Parts: sequence; structure tokens; C-alpha cells
Amino acid sequence: MTTNVYDGNDWLMACDSRWSMEVKDPLGNHHALIFIDDIGFEKICFDDDYAYMFAGDGSLIQMWKQWISSPVKSLLQIPNIPDGMPFSICIVDCSSGFIKADFGVISGGLLVRFAGSGREPARECWSKNKCARKAVMSAIAIDRCSGGNVKYLEISSKKNNLNDVNSIADVSRELKTKGKVMFPNQHGIVKSIADVDDQFVQKQVDKIVAGEASLGAPVGDAHATWTSEDNEKLHSVMKEIFKL
Repeated sequence: MTTNVYDGNDWLMACDSRWSMEVKDPLGNHHALIFIDDIGFEKICFDDDYAYMFAGDGSLIQMWKQWISSPVKSLLQIPNIPDGMPFSICIVDCSSGFIKADFGVISGGLLVRFAGSGREPARECWSKNKCARKAVMSAIAIDRCSGGNVKYLEISSKKNNLNDVNSIADVSRELKTKGKVMFPNQHGIVKSIADVDDQFVQKQVDKIVAGEASLGAPVGDAHATWTSEDNEKLHSVMKEIFKL
């Protein structure tokens, strides 16, 4: 879960840096939140012409980032988002600051978009302060599924604090040593995963480390679930952008 904000008035993308997964007990009740912050796997990427911001499954975001950066896109299949999966992507033209396409977001006006579990507090903050960075910080203070440092990209200058050096597999491998667990039913107490002796948490961590499950920046609810028509529209946009 996450908070994404794009403010086209300032040509600014901003998001949190938390990757997480909910842990449920055998009855399906929320038990804990596994998360890791500031780990060098970013939700924003860009090239000379376009910038992209994501929320959703980490493995799928990895696939999209790899495809966008590949020099041989014409030989690769454009990734699909599975039907019914919540996923968000915002694509911005770096020459104009205009939104080329967006899926799984909510609007704050003609040029402003919000996505993720922290989108509502972010939108409320932005309506008062008109600052994407402050909006993400506000959501982090309220939404337990958003956290870490605020990452940003200034579209026009390409100035940013992104540090995209890891893959989602790297993130998973570092989870046992750098990850944390939050127990909402225990007054939001946060512990290092290494210090937690909890069967439900450890079972989920083992699945993630083994590659059987993926951390993510989930959208938070079903408002952004995908259909085959959505995939067709997104593929059409990508073919136009990259002249495929």
C-alpha cells in the first residue's frame, strides 16, 4: 500500500517508499503488516520523454519497469495486469507536464492525480497546501501502509532523489534483516522481523524470501481493479509512446 501524487501544476511526482504485505490469521482477519522502507526499489521511473509512477504488486511493477527500460521492446511482450487485480499507473509527458494516461487513480483536478491507500488524506492535504511532497507526508502520518522517505521527480528538470538500484528479488532477500512488522491490534507496535517470533509472520516472510509471494505497494481497495479493456487501452498508449 502506498501514496502516489502527481501535481501537474508544479510538474512534480511524489510517493512514499514503503513496500508491504498484509498478514492474515487462518480466519482471514488482519494480523500484522510486514514492510520495508527506503530499500532502493522505486515506484517512479522515467526516460527522456515520459515519467511513470506505479502502485500495485511489486513483481508486476518490476516487469513494467524492465519493459520500459528495455532497448528491444519490439521483441518483448508488453506486460499484462491480471483481470481483477488492483493496479495503478500514471504516465506523464516530460515535455509538457501533461498526463498521457492514468489508470487506477483518482482526480484532484485537471492535472492532479492521487493513488494508493493513502490517496484520500493526501488529496485532503493537497487541497489545502498545493504541495505534492507535503501531501505524501500527510498520508504517511495517517496511513500505516505508507511510510519511509518521500521520493520525488521534478518532471521538467529531472531533478529527483530516486535510488533505483534493487530489484523486487533484492528487496525480498533483505526482508529478514531490514524488514519490520507492525501489529495494529497491539497499539501499532513495530518490531524488527528478526526479533519477532510469530508463526503467521514467519510463514509469510519465508514465502516472500522464497519468491512464492511478492511485497508490493497495493492500491488498497477494489477501485482500481483491471479488465482486459484496460490492458488494451494501456497497451495502445505504450505502442504510441514507443512507436511499436
